[in-house]
Amino acid sequence: MNFLGVFVLVLSSVSAQTPCEFPNVTDASCVCNGVKYDFGSVLPSDGNQYFQVNEDNKWTYYFQMTKGGLPSNNGVLAHCDLDGVSGYAAAQGRLANSECYPLGKIGQQVWMIDEKKNPQEITVQFAGGENGRMFYNTFVCDLNAKINNFTFIDETPFGVYHAKITTSAACPPQTPKYYRCINNVCVENAHGTNETICNRVCGNPVAKYKCENNQCVLTANGTSLNTCRQICGPRT
Repeated sequence: MNFLGVFVLVLSSVSAQTPCEFPNVTDASCVCNGVKYDFGSVLPSDGNQYFQVNEDNKWTYYFQMTKGGLPSNNGVLAHCDLDGVSGYAAAQGRLANSECYPLGKIGQQVWMIDEKKNPQEITVQFAGGENGRMFYNTFVCDLNAKINNFTFIDETPFGVYHAKITTSAACPPQTPKYYRCINNVCVENAHGTNETICNRVCGNPVAKYKCENNQCVLTANGTSLNTCRQICGPRT
């Protein structure tokens, strides 16, 4: 099968996704269903600008969609020399001898969103790799992600590479939740306050007191009224 056939096959496999608009290849952002997603701050935790992961002790994969793509000077990427050619978002290097295959270009990217997936996914396709190679990176929403984890998935079919990054940057905007105290319980309500404040005043909270000017007064952090009265004021 030639690469045109591969391209059609891959597009059909993602037909359930919705294409995004206005991809900005400079700052790694795009508008998907009216919401702007920005992957410019999605960086590895090791301090590098590019992600790197080894696979099967044979290959290493590099990915960077910010700042013009992967560094192109030979010797910067441990197992992949791009011979000064810049603009690549992904590359595959052989661990044994630094044999290198560019997989896709920054300037040839297409974004697709799948809001029906739980968690939500945004896939960015990079075309223009060596001999028609293409690279797909799927950004998977995780609101609790502290670091951006990069994982290589597979090469299926030949010449089409798949990887993923788990990150909070792929999550949809979160709608603030508001609460009201109803029957001594905080319940969601559009006309209320945040959950912390609601819990502070709702139900039957135990009153706290502290001693000020020889008097027990209410406070957020203190002791019971009986204890306060035992220690507060002049002793007679």
